[in-house]
Amino acid sequence: MKTFGKLAVAVVVGAIFWAAGAAAADTPASEFKYALNKDGDGVVIQGYSGTSPEVVIPAEIEGFPVKVIGSVRGESLTSIVIPDGVIEISKGAFRGCRALTSITIPNSVTQIEEEVFDDCSGLTSITIPNSVSKIGVMAFQRCNGLTSITIPNSVTQIGFYAFKYCRGLTSITIPDSVTQIGGGAFYGCSGLTSVTIPNNVTSIEEFAFYECSGLTSVTIPDSVTSIGVYAFYKCSGLTSVTIPSSVTSIGDYAFRDCQKLTEIKFTGDNQIKFEDNVFYNCGKFSLATQAALKKHGYK
Repeated sequence: MKTFGKLAVAVVVGAIFWAAGAAAADTPASEFKYALNKDGDGVVIQGYSGTSPEVVIPAEIEGFPVKVIGSVRGESLTSIVIPDGVIEISKGAFRGCRALTSITIPNSVTQIEEEVFDDCSGLTSITIPNSVSKIGVMAFQRCNGLTSITIPNSVTQIGFYAFKYCRGLTSITIPDSVTQIGGGAFYGCSGLTSVTIPNNVTSIEEFAFYECSGLTSVTIPDSVTSIGVYAFYKCSGLTSVTIPSSVTSIGDYAFRDCQKLTEIKFTGDNQIKFEDNVFYNCGKFSLATQAALKKHGYK
């Protein structure tokens, strides 16, 4: 397993957790807006109208199992209990629940959809179960209080801007099962200090680590063939980068304004297609680094 940062494991007792063993009484069904799902075999929670900051979603309503959480929102909500059996948490379901502090997602959930926890700025840690295969676009965007996260080896895809502006994030565990890290996935995560990219990732997409100013080192595996535009833009703490022989192209401004970057190393002798201004406004390169760049096609 590869790690982002220093902490490999986050064990969380969450404000959101599955209902097995939960002692709190269910929130009355009358306080929810709900409907049957398309298949007619389960309930979709569409809203919450109660006043309590602590919500316990029942496992069943009117004899039908709750299968989808469409929306439970409120800036004053401090805890939400999700019952085991829920298979989907829909787009934006908890957007703006700024009082939540931690989350454990039930094992029945298979995907974390788009913007599910967008602007849940009170979150400090998250445990994602082994049932989840995909983290959606902007799923944890603006979770400024998030400091660590462990991604299980069931996840294969991290969506575009998934952790954008998670400025408090200092560590993340990401497994080799991940084959795609979407563009801007860690955009503005200024607290990250080091990055190890999994061995099955073939491309570092555009804006992937844009303005990750805390980064001092990055390990790029030999599975990567391309580094996208602005991938490491304004990573102002980065001092050295090793580019493996598998890389064949590096996009415009990929390392622009990495002002402490003074050393570029290469593991092979291959030619690389460098787009415009890849190292614009970086630190002063040594003669050895300049020679290595020219050898690999940089002009």
